[in-house]
Amino acid sequence: MVGDGLGGVRVRRGDRGPDLLRPGAPRPHTRGRAQPATDLLAAIRVVVAGESLLAPTVTRRLIAEFLRHPRPAPAGRDLGGITQREREVLTLIGRGMSNSEIAEHLHLTVGTVKTHISRLLAKLHGRDRAQLVIAAYEGGLVNPSPQ
Repeated sequence: MVGDGLGGVRVRRGDRGPDLLRPGAPRPHTRGRAQPATDLLAAIRVVVAGESLLAPTVTRRLIAEFLRHPRPAPAGRDLGGITQREREVLTLIGRGMSNSEIAEHLHLTVGTVKTHISRLLAKLHGRDRAQLVIAAYEGGLVNPSPQ
């Protein structure tokens, strides 16, 4: 078993897992750039908790790609079915904040933020956080910053 609090993640003998946890060991997903073991463990905890994990660099590239291919502005995404607090959470998601950053900013618990996100996904018929980012832009809650 690797570490405590990892939800039963197991590493078999012969797996490269323990080698990858060595400080400074290159990670296959980073193309040779070393990432601290704490980053890997944090990522494992996020996934074990049932959340999606997009690295900030991936999120930035996704948003940049979305902005690079402008589409005719829709009449505005209908956000009428969400509460004011859900609107605040959606705006902060659109700005790229994590759940814990949103919780701190709005003085909420992370669990409450997750509840708001679940309700937003249901109300806006979204599959994941990336679609909420798009909804925030299309709904006019977040404006593209000039680059």
